[in-house]
Amino acid sequence: RRGVGRGGLRRRRRGPPTITVAGYDGMKVEIPSPVPTEDEIDAQIERLRDQFGELETVDRPAKDGDHVKIDIAGSVDGEPVEGLTADDYVYPLGSGGIVPEIDEQLAGAKVGDILEFEAEHPDPDEDGRLSSRVLVKEVKEKVLPEVTDEWANEASEFETVAELRADYADRMGRVRAAQAAMAAQSRTAEALAELVELELPEALVTAEMQDQLQNLAMRLQAQGLDLDQYAAITGQDPESMVAELREGAVQAVKVDLALRAIADAEGIEAGDDDLDAEYERLAERFGESVEDVRHQFEHHAGTAGLRADLRKRAALEWLVEQVELVDADGNAIDRALLEPPAEDEAAAGGSDAE
Repeated sequence: RRGVGRGGLRRRRRGPPTITVAGYDGMKVEIPSPVPTEDEIDAQIERLRDQFGELETVDRPAKDGDHVKIDIAGSVDGEPVEGLTADDYVYPLGSGGIVPEIDEQLAGAKVGDILEFEAEHPDPDEDGRLSSRVLVKEVKEKVLPEVTDEWANEASEFETVAELRADYADRMGRVRAAQAAMAAQSRTAEALAELVELELPEALVTAEMQDQLQNLAMRLQAQGLDLDQYAAITGQDPESMVAELREGAVQAVKVDLALRAIADAEGIEAGDDDLDAEYERLAERFGESVEDVRHQFEHHAGTAGLRADLRKRAALEWLVEQVELVDADGNAIDRALLEPPAEDEAAAGGSDAE
């Protein structure tokens, strides 16, 4: 039923060509794990600890992570530089917040040290070397609270560290699950495109490129930009933009043809109920009545195209359910972890997060 050969092609008189795709029934797709690791939860705990850290003066040389109180005087050709001259400035050592050289100079410095050095001006539009003189006045280290139930109760709405960690795991898991579910669809489509090994009709690729270019122009227009401004911002020349559009168009056409082939092979159809559900979704999205949306599609002869799109969408959803999903280490992923939480659980989680 699925045909012989890989990506074989037979043409029809009208519409896109019909192809057969072999190998889609044994696909393995890698997606990010929907389950946060203990290390990732630890990182969230550390961020919260950092928010409750306190600076304490220490009697030792400065090191990365310390906050150093300094007087700094920056000048070019003997003239003070605005923004680079200050007294009692508390500088987080290792941040690279002024010029890289200041971190190098302050590492190992003690209270009373006077550091003089030159550096490139931090503003690339300014000429001349920057001369800096820094007086070290105080060294402070950030002392973080211990991770105890008492701290967890003070820093959050939870009474214990275990409850705090569980909340992080739950909220991170919801985000990761949504990301993984989206990745399952996009990466399944990418893997499917790789099964289509044929020379595509140039007319299809060109038409897809034009659609993508029009969509890009519309998105840019909504942001007050045009294509020339976009090219300047991204640093792309016309040739590279065309090449990028073509690459995306080729993949989109391959996915389109392959999903049509799968729908044919597996008997996947979009019925009137599917159309009605889509009309309702679009009506809600655009704030129109269902009848108006239906009339627009029927008036502009768009019903057949919409039905074809729904059929391909159903084919992709079917395929995602069939492929083997694995994480970066090759471990199988439980599909139940990709399901959105029940509405009552989501509401409870949302109130907890607040």
